[in-house]
Amino acid sequence: MIDSPKVAFVDDEAAVLTGLRRALRDKRDCWDMQFYQDPTEAFETMRQDPPHVAVVDIRMPVMDGVELARRIRTTIPSTQTIVLSGSTEFDVALSMINDGNIFRFYVKPCPVEQLSEGIEAALSKRLEYIGDGSDTAGDIGATALDNLPFAVLVTNADGRLLFTNQSGGELIAQHAGLTVDASGILRAARAEETEQLHGAMRAARDTQQTAGLKLEDEEGRPIRATILAGDAGPGQEARLYLYVSRDGAAPNPKPDLIASLFGLTVSESRLAAAMAQGLSLDEAAAECGVTKSTARTYLKNIFSKTGATRQAELVRNILLSIASR
Repeated sequence: MIDSPKVAFVDDEAAVLTGLRRALRDKRDCWDMQFYQDPTEAFETMRQDPPHVAVVDIRMPVMDGVELARRIRTTIPSTQTIVLSGSTEFDVALSMINDGNIFRFYVKPCPVEQLSEGIEAALSKRLEYIGDGSDTAGDIGATALDNLPFAVLVTNADGRLLFTNQSGGELIAQHAGLTVDASGILRAARAEETEQLHGAMRAARDTQQTAGLKLEDEEGRPIRATILAGDAGPGQEARLYLYVSRDGAAPNPKPDLIASLFGLTVSESRLAAAMAQGLSLDEAAAECGVTKSTARTYLKNIFSKTGATRQAELVRNILLSIASR
């Protein structure tokens, strides 16, 4: 069964949320709707279980809608943000739209039909399913994924392919180093490499650490996979994210871009870029020419600035944030 797409509503006025519940009651069978008065609580919940669409107010205490939209864009770029505000500050709205922080801007009172159309339009950006469509792709974002210069493959914990971006679909269709068997299980070109692939996937799943793997396609050309374990939301099975490059080079985000996206120092961005290639913290420290102790200090700062709590989450945030540019 396909889960309903998740739509989160954030407004500090309880009456507004009550009105939205009532106005959208006909959508209860179509959308999994959550309502939040506290934007800080909403953001923390979204980080753990990302919605497909977030509908937010601008004028809110502690964290206003501008800051909430910015954090959503940076930390969970797969989520499409719609502003529903009583404010007519169109200069703010224009800035948010131009910066790519929001999908649409509506002024209260907004006809329910218009808001519903906007939410449906945002949901249409979801990734198409492959296989039996047992899960949704809202956590990754169709547009960002298809713009990546490498393949993204998502499997369950047992290696069964759930969905992929356009490059990943082409890679599978062309049997370019990775294939899918009759059971939907991802496999490499050769039996021994399939064992290596599944071993790396198990390691990423069991340790919750990033794993890197070099393989070859049928013609002996190198491919490189970076494997991340994804958090499972409530009622969802665990997932693995594979970022695959056909030229044998790991995904290589530039440190200066990472620095500008997340406000990192030069040293922190170099370490983050190395880890985004699938290196462990110790390996990244050696790559950057710093001690392990210094690397741990940098990593603590990186986690604080990016909102990540572990390496797999950090790498995923970096790659998807860059993809959305």
